[in-house]
Amino acid sequence: MNVPFRRALAAVIDFAVFIVPGALIMNLLTKCGLVEAPSGAGVSSAFQLSTLILSALVMVGVGVKDILFFPDGSVGKRIMGLRLMKLDGSKVTVLDGFKRLLPIAIWPVEAILVLVKNKRLGDKWANTQVTAANPRKL
Repeated sequence: MNVPFRRALAAVIDFAVFIVPGALIMNLLTKCGLVEAPSGAGVSSAFQLSTLILSALVMVGVGVKDILFFPDGSVGKRIMGLRLMKLDGSKVTVLDGFKRLLPIAIWPVEAILVLVKNKRLGDKWANTQVTAANPRKL
């Protein structure tokens, strides 16, 4: 399997790692009465606000996962046998991670670039690359 395809699958895995717990938390908050569930055709503003906050937290989590938790690559990258590193082979710094995060708002463009060139704008700006690595245990 080629690196761009494995990288795309890694992104799906990473998204699931953050969205599943987020959905479970949202369900728990709703059942505990801390968040008002939607009723009928209308959706309460409290539910809309909590959904917006949860969505923002998921997006931030997906974005900063490489920066804070996994300097060699996220859970998805590790599962797919990939490694994140600088072009010179050194480790990615927190600043590099934030540079990689900047273009996340245009994720459809980023996804196309990964599939076509295996390089996002964030990789270019941070001088990073995602390469094949020996699969490692989490």
